[in-house]
Amino acid sequence: MPSDRAASQNFVKPGHWLTASQSLRSNIVDTRGELRTELTVRPSAFAEKTAQDTSAQRAFAGARPVVLPKGQMRRFDVRLLAQIPSQSRGDLVRLSSRYTPSHSTAGIDTAEQRCRVLAPEEFLVVVLTQAPERFARLQTSDWVRPFHDPLAVTQPSQHYRIVFPSDEGLLPLPATMLDWTYVAAVVWDDISADSLTPSQLQAVEDWIHFGGRLIVNGPDGADSLRSSSLASRLPIGVTGNTELDLDAATNMMEAWSVAGDDSTARQIDLLRGLSTRVAAGGDLHRDANPVVGTGDLLATRELGRGAICQSRFDLASGWLANWKSFDSFFNAAILVRPSREFVNSDTKVSDIGATESDDGYPVVISRFRDSGLAESQLPALNSSFRLLSRDAVLAVEEQSTEDSAATEQKPSEADDSFVDLEAAVDASSNVVDAPSPLDLTRVDPVSGVSGWSESSDVMVQVSRLLRSESGIAIPESTLVIRSLGMYLFVLVVLNYVVFRLLGRLEYAWLAAPVIALIGAALVAREAQLDIGFARSQTELSLLELPANYSRGHLTRGIAIYNSLSTQYEVQFNHTDAIAAPVKTSDERWKSDPLVFETAAGEGPRLLGMNVGSNQVRMLHTEEIIDVGGTVRRESDYLVNETDFDLVDLIVVERSTTGQRSLATVATCAAGGRTALRFRDDHELRVSEMPMQTQDLIQRLIDKGSMEPGASRIVARIDDKIAGMTILPQASQYRGQTILVAHLGYGRNRYQSITRPTPDVNLVESLLKDRPSDLEPAEAMMKDEP
Repeated sequence: MPSDRAASQNFVKPGHWLTASQSLRSNIVDTRGELRTELTVRPSAFAEKTAQDTSAQRAFAGARPVVLPKGQMRRFDVRLLAQIPSQSRGDLVRLSSRYTPSHSTAGIDTAEQRCRVLAPEEFLVVVLTQAPERFARLQTSDWVRPFHDPLAVTQPSQHYRIVFPSDEGLLPLPATMLDWTYVAAVVWDDISADSLTPSQLQAVEDWIHFGGRLIVNGPDGADSLRSSSLASRLPIGVTGNTELDLDAATNMMEAWSVAGDDSTARQIDLLRGLSTRVAAGGDLHRDANPVVGTGDLLATRELGRGAICQSRFDLASGWLANWKSFDSFFNAAILVRPSREFVNSDTKVSDIGATESDDGYPVVISRFRDSGLAESQLPALNSSFRLLSRDAVLAVEEQSTEDSAATEQKPSEADDSFVDLEAAVDASSNVVDAPSPLDLTRVDPVSGVSGWSESSDVMVQVSRLLRSESGIAIPESTLVIRSLGMYLFVLVVLNYVVFRLLGRLEYAWLAAPVIALIGAALVAREAQLDIGFARSQTELSLLELPANYSRGHLTRGIAIYNSLSTQYEVQFNHTDAIAAPVKTSDERWKSDPLVFETAAGEGPRLLGMNVGSNQVRMLHTEEIIDVGGTVRRESDYLVNETDFDLVDLIVVERSTTGQRSLATVATCAAGGRTALRFRDDHELRVSEMPMQTQDLIQRLIDKGSMEPGASRIVARIDDKIAGMTILPQASQYRGQTILVAHLGYGRNRYQSITRPTPDVNLVESLLKDRPSDLEPAEAMMKDEP
């Protein structure tokens, strides 16, 4: 999920968690048991097995208990991690499930379906509509699959997959944001919000605040959300339907018409000839902004890292259907991606086939107006969803102004024929030449962005600190001396005095063994040792809070030490949670019988994690938690409305000119507020903190880790954050949580541009001069493998 109405359209993205659903019915008797689901890959899917690819074949099953009353069809959701090798082909990856009754060990295979594997740059666009045929235009848009000349040998990879979930019954959407990480946008048409469960609606809201883009389509979309929790988040406070402003619509089409588009005037005449032109009425929210060139027919409102884009008109209207500039308008104005240009490449194709020839016709390709955009950056461009612990690129160390200027990489210069995207921004903003924020996003070659990873900058630092800090705490020598002194005092002095006063001195000999046993137990307790063996748990966590939002993403790195071989269980008390052991270099846990078990109304469990004798095993977990309130800045004060006391706070802001200012606060209690005093400081060194957390904090406040215009709070939480239990429990525990609360985001030059522009030209302007005798060659090329 999200699943398409077509059964063949199942999409999975390597390295991302997913929710799968299956409906079952018992025809004969009431029964209960377990449903287990796995992603399987045929061996032939590997072109050449490497150690990394082989590790991806490890079984990581999703499971859940099942109760089937006779004759009742019931739907069951299962969650699992898509551990798929990068060489896998979509037709060789299958999702299979097996039901095992509780009274039998013999299982029943219940389903197997092929899944399409998304490439790193591919993401889903989910359209919530009762009439998918109205949005067929989106599936053939050139922002979904970039145009490439059919005469060319190679074809471009697809950027998006359009998904139309079924509106019958419960919508097939994940109930937690942690399974939405490969969804780039949602188009909300006429599906009632009542069709979603509260958990699904909460997942959508969480997803938006971490970078998702919700597109609310016209009057039907606004009406569908009117009674939902998202109603107060909309850019337009819809009060009902009204008549579409013809002048505003005309101006919008003219402003967004691509040069050479001869259909604009015709579509405007069509619009003016309609008898009814319904639009959504209402005023813009104070935090919303109209999209340039649209009057107020299209508005956006930023929520955390993401945004809601809302149109007053129906994006599937007939007067837009044959508008040649519609793809350009949707790409730049709605999806906020850079505009494109269609150009003749250096490769030429003759009229007899796809061969390089000086006398042939040049191949036409599409490219973004910024020619410096690298192919490896496409995943970060196609989706703006980000999780700090997965995607952040952290600076190595604080640099001086001179060093920073020497090491920061400037954006590539555009060709003279390109319109500079930065010129569309008000020149008074004086944005500094800085690395593109796309360069500040880690892109994985398999999972793209926001995939589950232990190799992200944050997780690498967490693992390094845990390896240094984990293990059993050896009692100091003072404990031995103190314990021996107290034991001798009780055994000799106190024992003698007590029974001397009682007149029963002979009982002192009987009390000696009892005193010895009690003393041994107290020493063992003080040394935090179990009888015969020891366990310890060391935890370092990162809690990310979006701006003005009370729900955050908590990433825990946990090191578990055990002196005896033990199998562990990880139990969560809420549904928004996932967990997996950290892969080790020697792959010693590849035989773990790992099962991620979910159940209705209960938190998930990770079962089957083995920890060998005298070994340290790393565990990676993530949760979405409610912290009780926001952390925000009010003028020169910091307001902490969360449930946690914050210590060692650093408020860091980076201006649009690249300068950094800082304010430090010792403590801000839960529900309290404290004054801020900022100063320019390029050389702040974080002093020593518990569990060496100063190293990670130093990287988080470094201006090289932040986009120009961004501001954030970095602080420590000494309290253990509840929500997870590891069994068997450890006798020793140490933990620290680092909070990163965003106050503002430095938007990249694509997704924050205040004046987005249409494409430079239409592809037909380059293709119209081709003679008709190229058509046979074009057909021949389509038959090529």
